[in-house]
Amino acid sequence: MFVHTLQLTNFKCYSRAELGFESQITGFAGPNGAGKTNLLDALHFLCSGKSYFNPPDRQNIRFGASFFRLSGEIEAGGERDRVLCIHESGRRKRISVNEVPVTRMSGFMGRYPVVVIAPDDVMMINGGSEERRRFLDMSISFSGKDYLEDLSLYKKVLLQRNSLLKDPARRGRVNEDLLQAYDRLLVPAAHRIYERRKAFLQRFMPYFTRLYSELTGVSELLEIHYQSGLHEKDMNTLLEEARPRDEMLQRTTAGPHRDDLQFLLNSNELRHYGSQGQKKSALIALKLAQFHYLKDHTGRTPLLLLDDIFDRLDEARSRQLVEMVQCKVFGQVFLSDTSAGRLLQIFGTGALSFDIFEVEDARIKKL
Repeated sequence: MFVHTLQLTNFKCYSRAELGFESQITGFAGPNGAGKTNLLDALHFLCSGKSYFNPPDRQNIRFGASFFRLSGEIEAGGERDRVLCIHESGRRKRISVNEVPVTRMSGFMGRYPVVVIAPDDVMMINGGSEERRRFLDMSISFSGKDYLEDLSLYKKVLLQRNSLLKDPARRGRVNEDLLQAYDRLLVPAAHRIYERRKAFLQRFMPYFTRLYSELTGVSELLEIHYQSGLHEKDMNTLLEEARPRDEMLQRTTAGPHRDDLQFLLNSNELRHYGSQGQKKSALIALKLAQFHYLKDHTGRTPLLLLDDIFDRLDEARSRQLVEMVQCKVFGQVFLSDTSAGRLLQIFGTGALSFDIFEVEDARIKKL
């Protein structure tokens, strides 16, 4: 897969920008706040139909504007496609491929797989469960369109069920018929989501353990445990048992939206007992494993986006990551850094083609 062109209008800090890409590795260099990460996010949006850093579409419209527009040419599967994404305030975003509207996101996800490694990804290990579920859902959605449809249905019904539980007009009583109608929709979708997550992790784990070992060169055992109430009970039972708690808290407290991933290093929870270096290595291994998994299961080499990572990694991990990235199994790579000189030193003498764009105050110049 190769992105040949990218055009931005009113996207984040850019009023208008147009770029062409020719090399396998492209660097965006400039000071913090210059707009480097926004370019990476524009590439992610073009490929996936959503922002990696600011998921609500409206937050990506340039201040003072009423819309944003992204377009570009992406070569994938032997074809060169023209992709267009438009979002206007108060309206749903529109995506088209070769002027044909995308009517369902499930039909778009996975067409142009993309993997991001960014500094804040460490929250996937240190933070709450939402980030870890997001990783699961994105990985599975890129490799199978049916999953996104089940996830969208589940979230829609869950929102309606929670709204019913919060309804001030119920005066201590829930509309049983409506609640049961929601549950009849929620239960089968929940089971399908659970089975897909479980199957994904079984296939994903060999990638993860191998890459962590390659990246660190140590014999530590790093595992991912999938935590779900559906391991022991079906969704009907979980909902019935949680009913008093749901009514008291006015929200649905059981189901796949409560699932989590637990990272264990030598049987100890990584976020509590792991060093900063071990957490960084685990994160990079996780994202590179996602890359290789998607490559094998979509038949397309994902775009790899590296955001400001060399400021956050020690020399040994940086060197190991660079060696991996320069391997032929990787396709097109985009990265950002505060120093053009550092990027040139790291990649300029390699065998792969390399370009640098200088970014400052949302102005872009090819060096």
